[in-house]
Amino acid sequence: MYGDRVPRFTSRHLHLGRTLRVTRWLCDGHDTPRPVAELAAEPVLMIVMSGRFAFRDRSGRAVASPTTAIAVDAGHEYEIRHPDAGCGDETLAIAGALPTDFIRAGRNARPVSVAAYLQLARIAAAPAADELAAEETALTALDALAAPAGLAPRSPSRADHDVAAAIDHAIDVCGGVATLADLAAEASVSVAHACRAYRRATDSTIHARAHESRLRHALALVVDTTRPLVDVAALSGFANQGHLGNAFRQRFGTSPGRARRDPASIRSSAL
Repeated sequence: MYGDRVPRFTSRHLHLGRTLRVTRWLCDGHDTPRPVAELAAEPVLMIVMSGRFAFRDRSGRAVASPTTAIAVDAGHEYEIRHPDAGCGDETLAIAGALPTDFIRAGRNARPVSVAAYLQLARIAAAPAADELAAEETALTALDALAAPAGLAPRSPSRADHDVAAAIDHAIDVCGGVATLADLAAEASVSVAHACRAYRRATDSTIHARAHESRLRHALALVVDTTRPLVDVAALSGFANQGHLGNAFRQRFGTSPGRARRDPASIRSSAL
């Protein structure tokens, strides 16, 4: 009998960092006969990638779907039901210190634009390789959620350029091996402010700048030293030699080993 069924959940962690946690949840949609109140243990943003569920709390009702996200704060009590028995959902849960202010601002139900959904789909399909990239991608998605549709991006201010310059300097000092929190602290702004100001001032991301800095340091160590490549990877901030190799090929069109043997193998467009 359907009444004897209980919902089944499976989860996969896409990112587990110090300030950001992203988990993909799959629910089969077999609800219990009566709604069961759930209590949020921490601030969390729930974004349905496919399917839908009905959300209800003391303030009212909403339907979470690819067009509507649900934000709940810690200690918030709510109920979830699936309108069609056995038709579940796949949902991203975003939590941690980084998205907390966004989660606590505004209503529980938030509209999801096409731009925001595509940013979130990037997170779901290809988790970022490092913490800095994951945080920036998540912040870009949150900004897309917060921005009204059709609103033109804000032009960079002098303060934005000052923030970008301070972050660039910090990246150069550390060779690109730093956390987003450390880089933001060097500019005396919050992480979210740092990412937004940097994008406005440079039309790029902090991660892209730091990644290029790490690759340029790796290139120098490859071409100008005889250090083992595993040491080159560690010294230039890559997770391992394989991580370095993949990034190096994408940027320079050749492997680190071949570049060391024959620097002319580096593609001309990368120079």
